[in-house]
Amino acid sequence: MVDGGTITMLQNVAVPYNVGLYFTLDLSTYTLSSNDSPVDLLDISNGTELTITGEGTIINEDEECAVYVDYSSSLNILGGHFEAEEDAIYGIGTVIITAGTFVATDDSEEDGCLYGEGISIDSSSLATPLDWRETNATSVTVEVVTPTTNPYLSTLTYNVDSGTYSSVPGFDPQVPEYEIVLNPSTSPTALIGIGAVPAISGAGISIYPASSFNLVNGEGTVEITVTATGGVTQVTYTVNFRIGAANFSTGGNTYEALEEAVDAVANNGTIAMLQNVVVPSMVVLNTNKTFTIDLDGHTLSGGEDAIVVLLVGNQATATIQNGSIVNDNGVCLAVEGIATLIDLNASAADGLFSGTAVLNLGQTYIVSGEYYGSEDAVYAVEGSVEITSGIFRSDAGLYSSGCLAEEDGTISLFPGSVSDPSESEWSTALYVVVSAAPSAPTVHPVIAHFGTFDGTGTRSATVDADHTGFVRLEKDGQIVDSSHYSITPGSTVITLTENHMSAHDNGDHTYRAVFEDGYADVNLTVAVTTPITPTPVPTPDTPDTPGTPDTPAIPQTGDSSNITGWLAVLILSAVWVVGTLAWRRREKVRSWQ
Repeated sequence: MVDGGTITMLQNVAVPYNVGLYFTLDLSTYTLSSNDSPVDLLDISNGTELTITGEGTIINEDEECAVYVDYSSSLNILGGHFEAEEDAIYGIGTVIITAGTFVATDDSEEDGCLYGEGISIDSSSLATPLDWRETNATSVTVEVVTPTTNPYLSTLTYNVDSGTYSSVPGFDPQVPEYEIVLNPSTSPTALIGIGAVPAISGAGISIYPASSFNLVNGEGTVEITVTATGGVTQVTYTVNFRIGAANFSTGGNTYEALEEAVDAVANNGTIAMLQNVVVPSMVVLNTNKTFTIDLDGHTLSGGEDAIVVLLVGNQATATIQNGSIVNDNGVCLAVEGIATLIDLNASAADGLFSGTAVLNLGQTYIVSGEYYGSEDAVYAVEGSVEITSGIFRSDAGLYSSGCLAEEDGTISLFPGSVSDPSESEWSTALYVVVSAAPSAPTVHPVIAHFGTFDGTGTRSATVDADHTGFVRLEKDGQIVDSSHYSITPGSTVITLTENHMSAHDNGDHTYRAVFEDGYADVNLTVAVTTPITPTPVPTPDTPDTPGTPDTPAIPQTGDSSNITGWLAVLILSAVWVVGTLAWRRREKVRSWQ
């Protein structure tokens, strides 16, 4: 047959094996069935484009599905009945259903008769039940709607507290249920308004409880039922409202979802995480902004369906810091753009995907942190990873590689950093420690030295450094007891006590003020003047002073006193004079000696 031709069934046919079809198959009214073979009855693969029409049947009475469509192929179903024990249709590739009936007779895997993300219902058709995907329905009927049987809405909108109406996010006329997460700042009794327009004018609409209603404790539900103009076909849409949790903040506003915060963050802005958060599925940071996510000591965890917790899109430049990312289903962080990781603790275990802490396809700069993956700590599929410091662990490297694994990408050290073991051993090492090159301490400027101590008072010095970073004061390599000085702000003001300085000798002395990031050398000069006390001179002994003789009375003229008495007095006076002269001579000689 020619390419694009049609095959019409003329009778019932049993197919014993998979067949690849490259044409339109008109089932007419006949049956295409399996022949007791537990395989897919029709395997649509290798880029096949198939259309099935007619009112016939395709039935696989064995274990697998009636029709399988691989990722490279497509299938249009315009009619027919499809039946299998597990899946009537298993669509990885594109499957568009306009009309038909579909049944899973056993469905032990409980994934419904229509299984696969590639399956959709044509916009001109109606699926019953409408929520077949959400409920994993085992029986689904699809039929083309007419103006009298069309029960769809064309638009569905809402507002909050009489504000501007907004479309229900992701609204699709064929999707019956929605959840709207309101901003965390919304009042728990906010007024909600509903706007609904039917696809066909004249269709009936009823809204319960009303087209406007108040939230109760931050929650509320509204149901919109549309009845086709023919009065027979109905569809009910359900919208659930709730106020979101305040998980992230940026620009003064709070958000429940990280994606919302990323949409709102300013370029070069910061998103702060406010509490531990579990994300149900992969969070894609799809933006061309440069921004920081500060986990602030909290943990971002992946839910049951999160193969990857965070994906940094190829246009994004993100810094992720100060917290933990945990995933028990695969990858903590995938990088397509540019990511810088600071003080991050990432832990990944096998699940839906191999446990990898960091999966790189772009550029990743690991500044610090701890990274564990049951398969790999870091896996460079493409691009480059540069490590400044960190601890890296894995249980068994992917494809027998070490915890730092390279495919088509590269992993290298930041210049000056040191690895234990060395880079040459990374291919097998399951534990690697990378240390940053030690940075030179900062020498802080001295605004004012202690000056000169003259013996009294205190002396202060000022260092141009934050006083909260002060560690200690040293002199001659010895720590100065803190009782000998005080620290006050104003940069850093150090004041020495008088008693401490008084113990120093005169001269120049150097102190070292040690800070967390460096030091400053501060000078003191001691110049204490001591008063001069003269050496005492020995005092000579004072000789006993001889008694002073009485002065003789001068006789008056005509005195009749005894002359003998006067002679005696004269003799005694002469003896005293001679004795005095002799004593003075003796003392003079002694003083010379």
